[in-house]
Amino acid sequence: MTCFAVLILSMKKWFSEWRLMPLFLRLLRTKSIGSAIGVLEKASPLAGPAKVGVDAGTAATKAFLPAETVEYSQLLSSFISALNALSDELIKDDRLLTILFDDVQWSSEPDFRLLKDLIRNLPPGIALITTFRLEAGSMKMYAKLRRELDRFGYTEIRLGGMAPGEIRDFAHLRYGLSVDDQAAEFLNKTIGDPFCLVSCFNLLQRRNQSPSIASIQNILPEAVEPVRSIYSELDQLWKDRLNSLCILRPPMSLSLIACMLEECNMVSLQDELDQSVVFRRLGREEYDFAHPSLREYRRKELPERVTVELHSQAARCFKTLRDIDFLSDSVVSNKS
Repeated sequence: MTCFAVLILSMKKWFSEWRLMPLFLRLLRTKSIGSAIGVLEKASPLAGPAKVGVDAGTAATKAFLPAETVEYSQLLSSFISALNALSDELIKDDRLLTILFDDVQWSSEPDFRLLKDLIRNLPPGIALITTFRLEAGSMKMYAKLRRELDRFGYTEIRLGGMAPGEIRDFAHLRYGLSVDDQAAEFLNKTIGDPFCLVSCFNLLQRRNQSPSIASIQNILPEAVEPVRSIYSELDQLWKDRLNSLCILRPPMSLSLIACMLEECNMVSLQDELDQSVVFRRLGREEYDFAHPSLREYRRKELPERVTVELHSQAARCFKTLRDIDFLSDSVVSNKS
C-alpha cells in the first residue's frame, strides 16, 4: 500500500475556516480527487506559512459559496461525506490517506467535539494521527480523548525521554552546542523529555554557559520548571503516588511499586498505572516515569525528612521482596 498524502492540519488554524469543506465536497463531486486534495493542501502549513494557506482557502471558498455560517451538524455531515468518498477512491487504488491533527490540547470545544465525532466515524483507508501535549488545563481534555481512543480501539503512543545520542544531536542541530557523553547521559537520567530540554538549552544559551554537568546541575531547578504545571493538574492520589515513588530509579517493578504505595490489589494498581499520565509501562511488570523531569522535579521538592523516610521504606520493600523471592525459589526446589 502506498501513501496517498500526509496532510498537516492545524486545528487552531484550519478549522476556523469551516466554509472550506463544502468547497472540497463540490470539487470532489465535479472534478477529481486530486483537485479536492489540492484544496486541503492549500490549507495546510506544508504549503507555507499557516496564514498564507488559510487566506488561500478563504479566497477560494468565497468564490463558490455564500457567506452564511455553517451549522455544526452540516459541518460534521460534510466531513463524513468527504471522508467516505475519499475512502471509496483510496480503496480502489490500494492507497492510504493519513491526516495529522497537531497540538490538539489547544483546540476549542467545537473543534474537539468534531475530532471526537470523526474518530467515531472514520472509514477504511483513512488514518487519523493526533498529537497531544499535557500542560496546565489540558488534563480533563486528555481524559476525554483517552476514553474515545480506548472505546474505538485506537493506539496511544506515549513519547518517552530522548536517548543520550538524540540529546547530543538535538543540542548540536538546534543550538550549536557540543554535549559530551557524560553530560548527555546525565540529561537523559534527569530531564529526558524535549519540552524541558528546550528549557535547559535555552537557559544555557542565555547565560552563555557550556553544557557541562556542573552547568546543567546549576540550572536544573529552572529547567524542569515546565513540569510544575503538569504536577499541579494531577489529583491528590497521583500527587501522593508520584511523591512516594520519585526517590526510586527506574525501571521499577510492579511489586516494588505496590510495596511502596502499600497497595494490596496489584491487578487494580496495574490497570491504574497503565491509564496514568505519570508512568509508562516498559514490560509486563516494569514501569518508568512518563517524563524523567517530573521525577527530578518532585525529588528536589520533597522535604528532607520525607526523603529519609521514603528511602527507609524502600529499603524495607527491597528486603521483603528479596525474602519473597528466596521463599519462592525454596518452594520450587523442594517440589523438584
